[in-house]
Amino acid sequence: MERQKILSVAVVAAGAMLLSACNDNDSGGRLVIGTPDLGDYGDTPAQVSSEMAADLEQMYTDMEEISELIADFAMAATKGVTNPGTYDCPVGGRFTTDYDEANDNNEEQTENWDFENCVVSIEGVGQVKISGGVDYYYLEKTTAEGEVWKFSVTYDGITGEVLETGEVLALNGSDEADELGAEDVASGTSHFIETINFLEMRYGDRYVGITGFKSRQEGTEASSDYTVEGKLAASALAGYINLSTPVPVTVEEGSTCPTKGQINAAGDETAKLLFGETALGTGGAAALWIGDQLAESYNESECEDLTEMLGIETYHEDL
Repeated sequence: MERQKILSVAVVAAGAMLLSACNDNDSGGRLVIGTPDLGDYGDTPAQVSSEMAADLEQMYTDMEEISELIADFAMAATKGVTNPGTYDCPVGGRFTTDYDEANDNNEEQTENWDFENCVVSIEGVGQVKISGGVDYYYLEKTTAEGEVWKFSVTYDGITGEVLETGEVLALNGSDEADELGAEDVASGTSHFIETINFLEMRYGDRYVGITGFKSRQEGTEASSDYTVEGKLAASALAGYINLSTPVPVTVEEGSTCPTKGQINAAGDETAKLLFGETALGTGGAAALWIGDQLAESYNESECEDLTEMLGIETYHEDL
């Protein structure tokens, strides 16, 4: 399972549903870090329309850039370090690192970084100063149930800034994924689950906050069900949307489009993405409704592309 799939389901799902918020991002939203109320963005329903996906694409880009910046920072700070301990950062400050790795027929690794006014230079960004902690966990092993894969990252009160621009950087919360692949197992059941109880990110004037998020796809090679729920708030949205799955999205072997299902994204209105038999009467294999209006109908080929964009797997071994 590629790390890039994590978090993509919620954001791309909403983007594929062509939701958008208004373009005026100067809404006065507070950029609150460390409290799960998501600031003013968590109080303002995003405007929902069928005309734009750019704002949600920007939200995804913001999340990726912030995560990659932290990863690049950690790599630059710890370059050449092969043992746990406390070390000076390349430009200033210090960090402490600890890690554990087990390989008795398993691949399991934990790594912890704690930064104290640590300054490094990052290509294309300049000097960045950070304090706070980052914890990674990775597990891959074979059990009686099947192939198990788990990943988590926790940001513990990360605060800092890009020194040349003064842009503030802050992260708090965690993201975790759990996958069970069940090839050659009697039950044939597999799953992929992503959970974010709370995660906030800020980079300059860009903000993303997520609470109560869970996406899950579970089933057999013949049939699997996908569900998603959670609240997404962002400066790119100038507000929030709530994701839910009133009807699980069912994918059956040999089908290029889900045979049934409904995903909702609620802001100032509710967008409903319907599949298969749930979309009957719309003239397509899938359909998008905004409020009580049919906004878009998708044929089989378009539905196949849409399913891929949503991150919903059509074969159980790929979950």
